[in-house]
Amino acid sequence: MFKKMTGAICGLMAGAMVLGGVINAPFIAEASEGEEVTLRFLGWKTGKEEGALPEIIKGFEKENPGVKIEYEAIPTTNNYNDVLNTRLSTGEGSDIYMVSDSMLRSCVKNGYAEDLSDIDFAGEYQDNVKKLLSPDGKFSAIPIEEAGIGMIVNMDVLRAAGVETLPQTWSQLTDACEKVKENGGTPFIMGNKTGWSGAIIMCYGKYTEFMEYDNDIYTKVLNGEKTMGDMYGKYFEKYSELIEKGYTNGQESLGMEFNEGAVTEFVKGNSAFLMAGTWMIGEVSEALGGAETVFTAFPINDEEPLVAQCSLSTALAVNSESEHKDLAIKFLQYFNDNENLKLYVESQNAFSPLIGGTSMSLPEAEPFAESLAANNVTVGCEIPQEFTVDEWTFVTKAAQSLTLQEVTPEELNEQFNAEFDKAMMLQGN
Repeated sequence: MFKKMTGAICGLMAGAMVLGGVINAPFIAEASEGEEVTLRFLGWKTGKEEGALPEIIKGFEKENPGVKIEYEAIPTTNNYNDVLNTRLSTGEGSDIYMVSDSMLRSCVKNGYAEDLSDIDFAGEYQDNVKKLLSPDGKFSAIPIEEAGIGMIVNMDVLRAAGVETLPQTWSQLTDACEKVKENGGTPFIMGNKTGWSGAIIMCYGKYTEFMEYDNDIYTKVLNGEKTMGDMYGKYFEKYSELIEKGYTNGQESLGMEFNEGAVTEFVKGNSAFLMAGTWMIGEVSEALGGAETVFTAFPINDEEPLVAQCSLSTALAVNSESEHKDLAIKFLQYFNDNENLKLYVESQNAFSPLIGGTSMSLPEAEPFAESLAANNVTVGCEIPQEFTVDEWTFVTKAAQSLTLQEVTPEELNEQFNAEFDKAMMLQGN
């Protein structure tokens, strides 16, 4: 359920390139008088998923007489990536196309994505989003929406326990958990049938500690300078602390899916925290009725600020072989305008990738959106192709083992390091 997302540029000013600037003049590209130009736009948003996309397209067409945008939707379930690559490789690609960060890497490698590094964009993208969309060091797609992972908080339960503010650090979180427990509540509801809730907490720690996309921690692990235990060890310990102190629903969580049974238990109204994705906010808030709920970044760190963990949902790229590149880029600039991007992300219940940008209109998500707007956001760091260890599977199983209290964090460190060594041996390294 969980995907990935980062970015920020602005372009040439007075002949000098300034990254992250704000444009003074728009990029000019127009159809010649009397000329009809059709821009082809390929995406995966269909039906209700399109949200404000048709409105934005109409707005661009109105501002650019003679220009028509022909949007074609192919769901990701219908092999969107295969269709995209086939068309681009045969010279039949659309002028503009939607990509994820992994799709973009392939498009850039094959020369299908236009370099946007020198283009002026009105908004300043989050640093790590920009790095994610610059796989060869050149900015190659604009991000248009992000999804987030964090926790849903029942503020009524917190206040009843004497906690008036959202925890910002690990110690504040554990203090709040203790007060909720003393007041007869269950601080955390987890869904660990697949190990998801516990794994998310431990991964949150790794993502926020090594939050810069170009962090070289994985390279150091490959080179033997660091170990998997160095990445995860302290977060195994923190999750274990929640279990040992009785701050979760413990072994009961092993029979609950994070987005089903855990939600059902949480909305009974006796718990303060639920690990969740942004796609769960509306459903949970509605089920809690009149209770005040918020969605915030998870306070895994010992110091402020809170860092939000996001994944890039959608970005837009321009076909490097397009006959109408100038107009296609102009459409990206139009989409990038804060008002248009605001319209779009609100229609998607998503977050804006712009520093200071306006995100989804759900009031519950304001604390999380504030972290994004302040550029306190991570999408994880780059993982070299040589790294073949299945981290997620190991960490989900680790979460289940820690929940059962059948293994210590120290033993997990040793197991993870052994798992890495085994994978490297199989690879011939």
